[in-house]
Amino acid sequence: MQRNRTIAGLLASVVAGTMMALTPVASYANDTNNPDHWETQPGEICVKTDGGRDSGGYTVPAELDGRNYSKLILKKGDGNIGVENQVFADPVAGQTYTWQGFDPKQTGGWSHVILCSIPETTPGDACPNMPGDQAPGTSCTPPDACPNMPGDQAPGTSCTPPDACPNMPGDQAPGTSCTPPVAPAPPAAPAPPVSPAPPADTDVLGEASGKALGTLRVTCQGTVRVTLRNRSSERATYTVKIANRKHAIRVGAEKDRRWATTAQARQRVQLWQGGKLLASKRLPRACVAPEVLPDTGV
Repeated sequence: MQRNRTIAGLLASVVAGTMMALTPVASYANDTNNPDHWETQPGEICVKTDGGRDSGGYTVPAELDGRNYSKLILKKGDGNIGVENQVFADPVAGQTYTWQGFDPKQTGGWSHVILCSIPETTPGDACPNMPGDQAPGTSCTPPDACPNMPGDQAPGTSCTPPDACPNMPGDQAPGTSCTPPVAPAPPAAPAPPVSPAPPADTDVLGEASGKALGTLRVTCQGTVRVTLRNRSSERATYTVKIANRKHAIRVGAEKDRRWATTAQARQRVQLWQGGKLLASKRLPRACVAPEVLPDTGV
């Protein structure tokens, strides 16, 4: 029996606390029109939306609490005008995805949509021997508690080294000669101050200070993503130019912002700020996704 599920019904299940992990049913293994066919990851749930439309794309709704979108399948036609099931991995909420035909005139529209999500995972403590929760990849060697003492000192160690020379006044550091000097040497004349060299003018993202920076990425699925980092003390206005379209994006002082949209294959995309070209890329040709996902779930 085919299960009828909707996004609203899935949300109601999450709120009621009754959601259970679903496993694919063997009878749907070759039925790409059934959401069960696409449930290939642990805890993955796929929801089908019928109705379709003749043109335009599909806008991904907001994610449910505790779940992340894993894939989006747009279905159109029977394979004569384009790849029948087009799969978009890790779709972004609020972004619109468009079915691509062999002929650009046939691009857009869909007969049904299948949207899949997986449980949100929280990384565990990478270093149980250290206080607090440590992120994955953290070195689990505690820092030296006493850099002024030889060797690595454990947290909580007293950082006052023992007096190496009790016969001399004051506390002497380990390794000090315990023979008192005959006479103290006169202090050396202080060296003249050296003016620091001016910092090099650089546009490296994340390192430059006082500048508005940005990076640009494009994919064969028609996705355009920009990362904007304004390191200036004033609000900065960026411009994303796609063919003849322009998008103005404002970023506050000392703020970061990510922005995404879609464009057609082979279109030129440019990122400008204050009359300066930060990046320029051309979208690659549209990629073709497989009709059936491999066992890896990618």
